[in-house]
Amino acid sequence: MVQRISGFASGMDIDDMVKKIMQAQRAPLDKLKQKQQTVQWQRENFRDVNLKIVEFRNKVYDNTLTKSFNGQKTIVSGDTTAVTAKGVSDSVSGTITIKVNELATAASIKSSSPLAPYPSSTKLSDISSSIGSSIEINNSVIDIDLEKDTIGSVINKINQNADAKVTAFYDETSGQFSLVSKTTGKINGDGEIAIAGNLLQNVFKLDSYTAGTDAQLEINGLSTTRSTNNFSINGVDITLNARSSASPSIITTSTDTNSIVDKLKSFINDYNDLISSLNEKVKEKRYRDYLPLTDDQRAAMKEDEIKNWEEKAKSGMLYNDSILKDAVAKLRMNLTEPVNVNGSSTILDSIGITTGQWFEGGKLVLKDEAKLREAIEKDPDKVIGLFTSRGTGTDAPKSEVGIFNRIYKDLKTTLDSFTERAGTSFVATSKDATLKDQSTLGRQLIKLNQDIKDKTRYFDDMETRYYKQFTAMEKAMNKFQSQSSSLFSSMGG
Repeated sequence: MVQRISGFASGMDIDDMVKKIMQAQRAPLDKLKQKQQTVQWQRENFRDVNLKIVEFRNKVYDNTLTKSFNGQKTIVSGDTTAVTAKGVSDSVSGTITIKVNELATAASIKSSSPLAPYPSSTKLSDISSSIGSSIEINNSVIDIDLEKDTIGSVINKINQNADAKVTAFYDETSGQFSLVSKTTGKINGDGEIAIAGNLLQNVFKLDSYTAGTDAQLEINGLSTTRSTNNFSINGVDITLNARSSASPSIITTSTDTNSIVDKLKSFINDYNDLISSLNEKVKEKRYRDYLPLTDDQRAAMKEDEIKNWEEKAKSGMLYNDSILKDAVAKLRMNLTEPVNVNGSSTILDSIGITTGQWFEGGKLVLKDEAKLREAIEKDPDKVIGLFTSRGTGTDAPKSEVGIFNRIYKDLKTTLDSFTERAGTSFVATSKDATLKDQSTLGRQLIKLNQDIKDKTRYFDDMETRYYKQFTAMEKAMNKFQSQSSSLFSSMGG
């Protein structure tokens, strides 16, 4: 490092002189840093919009699934205690009448006579020496260890064995043991639990069987059976709770108009929020005279001055951007073009939803909610198809594709363009040095970073040379002054 000597001999402020010289020299470096900051702001803007689109697109995807969008409501009347029902998204509208004659029961087997009331911690070897090394329940073999296993550990092994399909229980007070099938209805053809092994058959004496039975019921007047008390009919989840009284249970499923309206209102709000954000970015004013501040400029300004300056400097980073303009145009077009649903062409306006005034930039408006509700109740499939239709085949014409699917597909193109232009947040934050952002802006930043390093090194060397020159001057002047002083002294001065 060069020793820097201030102007003791010359009387000049060397540091200030070098600073002013370098301030002029470093102007090209400041421009590079300003360009770097501008590109970073542009990339940040792209990625902020990218995240907003991803969030909206994910919501649209949820709505593209008919099951998610198609709301159904189910009501039980008549005997409301015997049956409960829950409509799911793909339930078929209509009425189901159910009369429960017998509930389905689970098979069980228990000890015909109790053991001595051993604690659960009792080792098997303390009970009997002829237990064997395994037991078998419903063709599932469970290994046991006479010296290590206890009554409690055997219970756990049985309950944790999914293939055994039973729940084991031991009552320490009575010394009795039981197995209950995890499923109701007849099993193994005869309704009994199949067991084998000396421990179960002879030690625990499991020989008192109760066969599982199927539910006996009448559905829409037809006698039938079910092996379980929980089943589905036409997309309706039904649970049998008790025998029916004199009157049957009547399950009525119909389109949940309120649910669909609420989902569409939510979509309209989310869409308007996105389209407003995109339009705002496209139209945001660009103040080209307000460049990013240099370090010297920032040091000379007050905090509020810096804030006001940077607000203008950051404004309009995506002004008139072609990707955003294309995204807005496609979004608006997807809403206005008709959709062919079951051979019938339909548009948003036909169900009371319209686009706003021209100056609102393509916002959606639920202009007539009563008209929307009427359309849903009259032909719910047509309304749902307007938004969720997928068309036939992968290359279905756009006229057969619903609004949600159109938007979902086109926004993928927009996101791909963003990635090509600005990369992804993962690349930007990755610690993997080999993973570089090869987007357009990413490559610009890589080059700018290198140029800034090169320029910084160049100007650091230049500053060092100036200090060397001034230091040499100071040393020469100091030497001259010393010589002059000596000469003056020798002459009797």
